[in-house]
Amino acid sequence: MAILATYEKLGLEPTAKPKRQFEREYNEIRNRLINSGEFRSTDRNLNRTILTEMGEYPNWEGEVYKMSQGVARPEGKRDASQKKSIDKRNQILTEADELMTAAGYGKLVKKGKRNFKNQDRSGGMALDHEYETQEFGADYERLKKKFAAGVISENKFKKDLNKIVNRKPGNIDSNLTLKTESENYEKNVRTRAVVKDKNLREKYNVRDASYTKKMAAFTKNLNKVKLLSGVHAYAKQFLEAQSQGYDTSYVPKNGNGKLNGNGKLNGNGKLNGNGKRNGNGKEIVLKGNKTNNYRGLSTLMEQANTWSDPLLMTPAIRTLDKSIQVDL
Repeated sequence: MAILATYEKLGLEPTAKPKRQFEREYNEIRNRLINSGEFRSTDRNLNRTILTEMGEYPNWEGEVYKMSQGVARPEGKRDASQKKSIDKRNQILTEADELMTAAGYGKLVKKGKRNFKNQDRSGGMALDHEYETQEFGADYERLKKKFAAGVISENKFKKDLNKIVNRKPGNIDSNLTLKTESENYEKNVRTRAVVKDKNLREKYNVRDASYTKKMAAFTKNLNKVKLLSGVHAYAKQFLEAQSQGYDTSYVPKNGNGKLNGNGKLNGNGKLNGNGKRNGNGKEIVLKGNKTNNYRGLSTLMEQANTWSDPLLMTPAIRTLDKSIQVDL
């Protein structure tokens, strides 16, 4: 076990104290070190310093434990919890990168990911996300839930999504800044406070009965994960279309769908404005009105997406094809 090798490397012995006594002594030392200003609660070396002073490591009934915020947890469960946290962070970063790519910043996202992966951390400096992953994740998740539950309008969703995108989340090059380890931890502490404050404001905002009922229905819905994935897919389609000067819009499940000159779907499957539609309603060719014509946003899906939940009265969407081909 990796943690056991670390304990042995520090010269620690397995504790003979009961778990409660070990935790009590551990936290007494922890509080002293934090209150004296010698360490912060997020410092990496805090745990090792405490255990070294104690001269022993948490171990009961032949099982090695890890300390987390002053609580002893079995190594296996702690590792599983940590893996879940890492997986969640990776998912958040993936969604951020997908949004920024859809918004037209694909090259800068690739550059940022490459720089972050290949950075040299030996000089005491490391790249840090300016718009923290934790804050973006909370902001975007909250927005997706509200839209999936039907408590905000489509225009409100688009407006707030653009606010998030304008802060350049994820691994895009402009969101990465070199910071010392100390600066990184200080920013992490501030971010936790910001996220906590936002969550509290959301919790205690005065809501009408309709809002409360719809959010409760969404929370209980067995398909909420699928619903959120659908909202994310729609967000990408909207941003991609917007980057090309077009728009996307919801249509009812039974609507025939009409695409007017600005790219909005709103009726009988016809394309008005500067575009044309072929006989089967599927192939769309959009022509530029300048010297160079182009082909773009070329396919309109014939069937609406199926993630919409009838219980929530959320209309299905018709989306523009992800691939954009430009011929000059």
